[in-house]
Amino acid sequence: MARAATDSIRALLRAEAPAQRRAALEAVTLFASDWSDPEAVGRLLDDPDEEVRCAALRAAGELGEEACGGVLLKRVLAASASPHLPEREAAVESLCSVGPPAIRALCAVLADTRSPLALRTEALFSLASCIDRDDVLSGQVLETLGLALAASDLGEADPNPA
Repeated sequence: MARAATDSIRALLRAEAPAQRRAALEAVTLFASDWSDPEAVGRLLDDPDEEVRCAALRAAGELGEEACGGVLLKRVLAASASPHLPEREAAVESLCSVGPPAIRALCAVLADTRSPLALRTEALFSLASCIDRDDVLSGQVLETLGLALAASDLGEADPNPA
Protein backbone atom coordinates (compact mmCIF):
# COMPACT_ATOMS: atom_id res chain seq x y z
CA MET A 1 0.00 0.00 0.00
CA ALA A 2 1.36 3.42 -0.91
CA ARG A 3 2.54 5.61 1.94
CA ALA A 4 0.09 8.37 0.97
CA ALA A 5 -2.84 5.94 1.22
CA THR A 6 -1.63 4.64 4.59
CA ASP A 7 -1.24 8.19 5.90
CA SER A 8 -4.75 9.09 4.70
CA ILE A 9 -6.26 6.05 6.41
CA ARG A 10 -4.38 6.85 9.64
CA ALA A 11 -5.74 10.41 9.53
CA LEU A 12 -9.29 9.13 9.02
CA LEU A 13 -8.90 6.72 11.94
CA ARG A 14 -8.47 9.85 14.10
CA ALA A 15 -11.30 11.82 12.44
CA GLU A 16 -14.00 13.40 14.58
CA ALA A 17 -16.87 11.95 12.55
CA PRO A 18 -17.71 8.31 13.33
CA ALA A 19 -18.57 7.66 9.67
CA GLN A 20 -15.03 8.61 8.67
CA ARG A 21 -13.50 6.34 11.33
CA ARG A 22 -15.73 3.47 10.16
CA ALA A 23 -14.73 4.04 6.53
CA ALA A 24 -11.06 4.02 7.50
CA LEU A 25 -11.55 0.75 9.38
CA GLU A 26 -13.22 -0.75 6.31
CA ALA A 27 -10.11 0.22 4.33
CA VAL A 28 -7.92 -1.45 6.95
CA THR A 29 -10.08 -4.57 6.67
CA LEU A 30 -9.73 -4.61 2.88
CA PHE A 31 -5.96 -4.07 2.95
CA ALA A 32 -5.18 -5.98 6.16
CA SER A 33 -2.22 -7.82 4.65
CA ASP A 34 -0.53 -4.47 3.95
CA TRP A 35 -1.53 -2.69 7.18
CA SER A 36 1.32 -2.14 9.63
CA ASP A 37 -0.34 -0.26 12.51
CA PRO A 38 -2.56 -2.59 14.57
CA GLU A 39 -2.36 -0.17 17.53
CA ALA A 40 -4.38 2.36 15.52
CA VAL A 41 -7.14 -0.24 15.21
CA GLY A 42 -6.80 -1.19 18.88
CA ARG A 43 -7.49 2.39 19.99
CA LEU A 44 -10.86 2.29 18.24
CA LEU A 45 -12.01 -0.78 20.17
CA ASP A 46 -12.94 1.71 22.91
CA ASP A 47 -14.57 4.22 20.58
CA PRO A 48 -17.76 5.82 21.96
CA ASP A 49 -19.60 4.90 18.74
CA GLU A 50 -20.80 1.28 18.73
CA GLU A 51 -20.59 0.96 14.94
CA VAL A 52 -16.97 2.11 15.04
CA ARG A 53 -16.21 -0.47 17.76
CA CYS A 54 -17.80 -3.18 15.61
CA ALA A 55 -15.78 -2.12 12.56
CA ALA A 56 -12.63 -2.14 14.71
CA LEU A 57 -13.41 -5.68 15.86
CA ARG A 58 -13.79 -6.83 12.26
CA ALA A 59 -10.56 -5.12 11.26
CA ALA A 60 -8.77 -6.74 14.20
CA GLY A 61 -9.94 -10.14 13.03
CA GLU A 62 -8.63 -9.48 9.53
CA LEU A 63 -5.27 -8.30 10.87
CA GLY A 64 -4.91 -11.62 12.66
CA GLU A 65 -3.11 -12.74 15.77
CA GLU A 66 0.42 -12.43 14.38
CA ALA A 67 -0.02 -8.77 13.44
CA CYS A 68 -1.70 -7.96 16.73
CA GLY A 69 0.73 -9.68 19.05
CA GLY A 70 -2.09 -10.86 21.30
CA VAL A 71 -3.17 -7.37 22.31
CA LEU A 72 -6.17 -7.15 20.02
CA LEU A 73 -7.08 -10.78 20.62
CA LYS A 74 -7.65 -10.05 24.32
CA ARG A 75 -9.94 -7.17 23.38
CA VAL A 76 -11.86 -9.24 20.83
CA LEU A 77 -12.28 -12.03 23.37
CA ALA A 78 -13.62 -9.51 25.90
CA ALA A 79 -16.04 -8.11 23.33
CA SER A 80 -17.42 -11.59 22.67
CA ALA A 81 -19.04 -11.30 26.11
CA SER A 82 -20.31 -7.74 25.57
CA PRO A 83 -23.90 -6.98 26.60
CA HIS A 84 -24.31 -5.22 23.22
CA LEU A 85 -25.41 -7.74 20.57
CA PRO A 86 -23.86 -5.96 17.54
CA GLU A 87 -20.52 -5.88 19.34
CA ARG A 88 -20.76 -9.57 20.24
CA GLU A 89 -21.64 -10.44 16.64
CA ALA A 90 -18.63 -8.51 15.32
CA ALA A 91 -16.40 -10.16 17.91
CA VAL A 92 -17.58 -13.65 16.98
CA GLU A 93 -16.99 -12.84 13.31
CA SER A 94 -13.47 -11.65 14.15
CA LEU A 95 -12.70 -14.68 16.27
CA CYS A 96 -13.27 -16.84 13.22
CA SER A 97 -10.31 -15.13 11.58
CA VAL A 98 -8.11 -15.42 14.66
CA GLY A 99 -8.28 -19.21 14.79
CA PRO A 100 -6.81 -21.39 17.57
CA PRO A 101 -6.62 -18.85 20.40
CA ALA A 102 -10.31 -18.13 19.98
CA ILE A 103 -11.65 -21.66 20.37
CA ARG A 104 -12.62 -21.32 24.06
CA ALA A 105 -14.35 -17.99 23.52
CA LEU A 106 -16.32 -19.31 20.57
CA CYS A 107 -17.35 -22.37 22.58
CA ALA A 108 -18.49 -20.11 25.43
CA VAL A 109 -20.70 -18.18 23.01
CA LEU A 110 -22.00 -21.43 21.56
CA ALA A 111 -22.92 -22.85 24.97
CA ASP A 112 -24.50 -19.61 26.29
CA THR A 113 -28.22 -20.35 26.07
CA ARG A 114 -28.99 -16.66 26.71
CA SER A 115 -27.39 -15.69 23.39
CA PRO A 116 -29.62 -15.48 20.32
CA LEU A 117 -29.56 -18.57 18.14
CA ALA A 118 -28.15 -16.61 15.19
CA LEU A 119 -25.11 -15.56 17.24
CA ARG A 120 -24.59 -19.08 18.56
CA THR A 121 -24.88 -20.47 15.05
CA GLU A 122 -22.22 -17.99 13.86
CA ALA A 123 -19.98 -19.24 16.66
CA LEU A 124 -20.59 -22.81 15.50
CA PHE A 125 -19.65 -21.96 11.91
CA SER A 126 -16.58 -20.08 13.13
CA LEU A 127 -15.47 -23.12 15.08
CA ALA A 128 -16.11 -25.36 12.11
CA SER A 129 -13.90 -23.12 9.96
CA CYS A 130 -10.97 -23.93 12.28
CA ILE A 131 -11.25 -27.59 11.30
CA ASP A 132 -8.88 -28.71 8.55
CA ARG A 133 -6.30 -26.01 9.29
CA ASP A 134 -4.20 -28.73 10.93
CA ASP A 135 -4.81 -32.11 12.53
CA VAL A 136 -4.06 -31.07 16.14
CA LEU A 137 -6.34 -28.06 15.91
CA SER A 138 -9.08 -30.11 14.25
CA GLY A 139 -8.97 -32.60 17.13
CA GLN A 140 -9.18 -29.80 19.71
CA VAL A 141 -12.09 -28.14 17.92
CA LEU A 142 -14.02 -31.36 17.46
CA GLU A 143 -13.57 -32.32 21.12
CA THR A 144 -14.60 -28.86 22.31
CA LEU A 145 -17.51 -28.74 19.88
CA GLY A 146 -18.80 -32.06 21.15
CA LEU A 147 -18.72 -30.84 24.75
CA ALA A 148 -20.33 -27.50 23.85
CA LEU A 149 -23.06 -29.10 21.77
CA ALA A 150 -23.82 -31.63 24.50
CA ALA A 151 -24.35 -28.75 26.93
CA SER A 152 -26.35 -26.59 24.53
CA ASP A 153 -29.89 -26.49 23.25
CA LEU A 154 -29.13 -25.69 19.59
CA GLY A 155 -31.70 -28.19 18.41
CA GLU A 156 -34.50 -26.36 20.20
CA ALA A 157 -36.43 -23.25 19.19
CA ASP A 158 -34.62 -19.96 19.83
CA PRO A 159 -35.84 -18.47 23.15
CA ASN A 160 -33.89 -15.25 22.43
CA PRO A 161 -34.40 -14.24 18.79
CA ALA A 162 -32.08 -11.48 17.58
